[in-house]
Amino acid sequence: MTAKILSELPQIRRGVALERTYPWEEWTDGRVYLITKGEDFAVTIPSMQSTLRQWAQRHGLKVQVRRLFDPPLSIAFKFSQPLHYF
Repeated sequence: MTAKILSELPQIRRGVALERTYPWEEWTDGRVYLITKGEDFAVTIPSMQSTLRQWAQRHGLKVQVRRLFDPPLSIAFKFSQPLHYF
C-alpha cells in the first residue's frame, strides 16, 4: 500500500459533510419525525440530539427533541420557526 503525499492539508468547510449526511430540508418542514439509531443515524443518541439542536441554532429555528428508550433507541423531533415577541 502506498500513501499519497500532499503538499499541504486540504481545506475543510465546516458543516458540509453534515449537510449531506441528513435530509435537513425534509426534516425541517415542521412535521414530527422519528429517527432510529442504526437506521437513520450512526452516532450516539446524545450526539444526535446535540446535532439537531446545533442545526436549529445555526439556522434560526427551534427544535423540540424527545429521546425514546424503548427498543429500538430512537429520537422524535420537530423543527419550527421561533416565536418572536415584540
